[in-house]
Amino acid sequence: MSQILCITLLLIALFCHASDVEANEPVGILESRNLSHISLIDTDGDVINAQALLARKSITIIFIKQDCPVANGYIPTLNRMYEMVDRRRMNFAFVYPSQSITVAEAEAHCREYLIKVPVYIDKNLALAHAFDATVTPEAVVLDAAGAVRYRGRIDDRIVGYGKRRPAATRDDLAEAIADVLADHPVRVPETKAVGCIIPR
Repeated sequence: MSQILCITLLLIALFCHASDVEANEPVGILESRNLSHISLIDTDGDVINAQALLARKSITIIFIKQDCPVANGYIPTLNRMYEMVDRRRMNFAFVYPSQSITVAEAEAHCREYLIKVPVYIDKNLALAHAFDATVTPEAVVLDAAGAVRYRGRIDDRIVGYGKRRPAATRDDLAEAIADVLADHPVRVPETKAVGCIIPR
């Protein structure tokens, strides 16, 4: 009886372990992206290749609009993330997906909101299209190999347009960045971003 009991307990333990592993496996995106065909404009007005943003590092890209109250409301949070992240291993970029914004307008927006993150203009929305970004703010985290490891919201403060929680209960982007820098699977690789629609 004792031997049967031991075998039964061992089988239960193995089953539970297998279930835990399955639950922790990433279920979302893991797509490689080659950005070499996409051009962006920096705040000096120079055209750069989007692939250069990777520079053999992971990168967090956040799509923003200067007239989007949701995106502007997240700028202090994103500034703090940028200051705290290990920038030897992770680049950061704000990208304006807009055919109309000028370099002067982007610079004015940076001054008004004290933006510390490097900013770029996606004039023909090619980068937004490449990542299927639909709203601002929307974040994409790529690893050093150029694979998309996370796409979606900053956190869960915004429940719907005009609806928000007093405080976030999940810091999805911060968690994704931590997982990528630790070389772990991202626990929640895709979430729905809520904000201002990116015109197509």
